[in-house]
Amino acid sequence: MRWTLPLACLLVIGCGPMSKPMVSRLEEKDQALVDQAWSNMLTPVERLDRILLLDTILAHESHQIGIDRLHFVSGKDLPGGTVRMEVFFDRQSPEGDLFAVTYVDRSGRVLRSEKYTREEVDGRFEFLIQRPPNVEEIEGIDPAECEQLKAQAAEHEARMREIKAATQPAHQP
Repeated sequence: MRWTLPLACLLVIGCGPMSKPMVSRLEEKDQALVDQAWSNMLTPVERLDRILLLDTILAHESHQIGIDRLHFVSGKDLPGGTVRMEVFFDRQSPEGDLFAVTYVDRSGRVLRSEKYTREEVDGRFEFLIQRPPNVEEIEGIDPAECEQLKAQAAEHEARMREIKAATQPAHQP
């Protein structure tokens, strides 16, 4: 089974169900391996028993890796209403990839609505997970590069403080 190793590699990259609110797009060769794996699993249709089908999907994260379409909806109830989050993904229409956050009050009136493109989600995700290196540990670093890395580290640190504060009660003037 040639596709087992590449899919196992994707498992490591995936790091669990939806590490960000967007489904990854695969390179064509990896997509072809996923497509072949699905075809193998379901040819003939009853080839895998019920539990083996589930186990195979879970082991390879086939519910989210290499899929063709996804519309994922989640909600969070709050005292003032409900936050609805939606992910839209269609492998054939990359320009339509979208993450939407909508907050509605109890009567259904939209209080806030935000939409994020794949580029926004991926860019912010990379910024948040990519910690700048500690310049004091780098030998022979160019002074200009050192200053740039220090500025990036300060920006990252400040943003992480803002994120932490964002989940705390708002200060009322």
